[in-house]
Amino acid sequence: MLDISPDIRTRFNALLVKRAIPEKYYYEYRKWLRYYLDFCRKYYFQELQQESLLHFIKKLQGKNQTQEQQKQASHAVSLYYELVKSGSEKEMTSAQPLMSQRLTEENKKVTLTPHQGRGNNVSAPLERRTHPLIPS
Repeated sequence: MLDISPDIRTRFNALLVKRAIPEKYYYEYRKWLRYYLDFCRKYYFQELQQESLLHFIKKLQGKNQTQEQQKQASHAVSLYYELVKSGSEKEMTSAQPLMSQRLTEENKKVTLTPHQGRGNNVSAPLERRTHPLIPS
């Protein structure tokens, strides 16, 4: 799992204080943010699109997370959205990644599978491919 960049972590912590989130939940909120960003990277979702959050919550449901955990995760991600939107235009368009990049060669490879039920009748075996946006 990748770490949240120090800048985002510092700003997220400050927002937790500003929004009066009880300190005993800070670890959980940072965990949900880290899981969400990792989920978006792993499944190629846009971090700042609401649809990505819906997919993340569905994933949590599939992992038998409680309603309270799902609610807390959703709130943590909504705070992240607020954090990014409140940043300056320079920060929002920065090329610096939001998470520290510590990818190994194995993390860079992706196994593609056909989508079920979408008319994809590919019967040839799939090969391991690298993602076009991640350098080899």
